[in-house]
Amino acid sequence: MASFTYHIERNIAVLSDTAKGWRKELNVVSWNGQEGKYDLRNWSPDHTKMGKGITLTEGEVDRLKEALGLLETSDSSKEDPTPNPDRPSEEATKSIEVPAKLQQKWNPCNRRLVLEMNTLLTYGRKQGLTVKQITQASERSKNVFEKQVFNQLEQLRFVYGQQVDELLQEVAESMTRLDFKD
Repeated sequence: MASFTYHIERNIAVLSDTAKGWRKELNVVSWNGQEGKYDLRNWSPDHTKMGKGITLTEGEVDRLKEALGLLETSDSSKEDPTPNPDRPSEEATKSIEVPAKLQQKWNPCNRRLVLEMNTLLTYGRKQGLTVKQITQASERSKNVFEKQVFNQLEQLRFVYGQQVDELLQEVAESMTRLDFKD
């Protein structure tokens, strides 16, 4: 078997977990020192082992998002009557996003930052974190989810610099309810 190297540059999302701790993750991974690509696969808890997966270029991810958007709109009129215990409840999948006024302001400047911030806010909501907990997350946090948010914020800061904190501050100021929990 040929040897290879990999480096997970950025964790975008964890899609599922198994009982043995393996997680299906969407990451940006650099393979053999090449430019990072989007990568979807199962990973062991310590990221030393991996399952089969796929890598996608930025263009392929854009086309996939378009296709999923079409799928969502074409399927929105069809309600699946079969209960699925693996499907999260509608409440658990509610998205928390950058408020519309801020999206209008920030999208022309940096659309990708807004998309990544929406992903981070949604992740925080699903983990029961408040906007305040997200904006004040640090590596010294005792809450494991706050530490994950801090790591994601640090990665965003590395790429986007001060814009991350400016957007976070504006989001926190514009949210009328700071608590994501209903």
